[in-house]
Amino acid sequence: ARLLPNGLAAAPVAAPPAVKGMVAAANEISDRPYLLRHYPTHLNNPTYDCSSSTSHVLWGGGRFGTAPWVSGQLMSYGAPGPGRWVTVYAHSGHAFLYVAGLRFDTGRYDTGPNAGESGPRWRTGPRPLAGFAVRHPLGELDPVLPPAHRDQDLRLPLDRRRRDARPGRPRHRRR
Repeated sequence: ARLLPNGLAAAPVAAPPAVKGMVAAANEISDRPYLLRHYPTHLNNPTYDCSSSTSHVLWGGGRFGTAPWVSGQLMSYGAPGPGRWVTVYAHSGHAFLYVAGLRFDTGRYDTGPNAGESGPRWRTGPRPLAGFAVRHPLGELDPVLPPAHRDQDLRLPLDRRRRDARPGRPRHRRR
């Protein structure tokens, strides 16, 4: 992604649609102030903390439901290791992510046009990474989940989510 002079980001032309959706979702909330408050959803909030903004960006790419996770939960998001397009960094007290090489973070480690601004912003410059779990979305380049399936448990492998989401299939077997 490319950081624009106005502090927003532009997705690479060759980026998958999910990545472009994440960049758009991040741009949508990049003017919101920071407040450590846990709303029941991360959609259309007046403020965002680190975990709700991370949840919102992942949702924008069809890789997360509407209920935000706290940073400790994001330590087990998706699959371990960095992703090709998206990497989530999380520990018990903070979470942020890189989308197409650009960091979206509430931490003020920044030397770009958003330096010194509070809240979720696209950030440039170095940031300490020690102690963070490094994760990426499952099936990062798979087709985006349709909106009706975004609230599924995205920690399950993609083939199991598809099987469990079939209409008429009971969610739990009776004994």
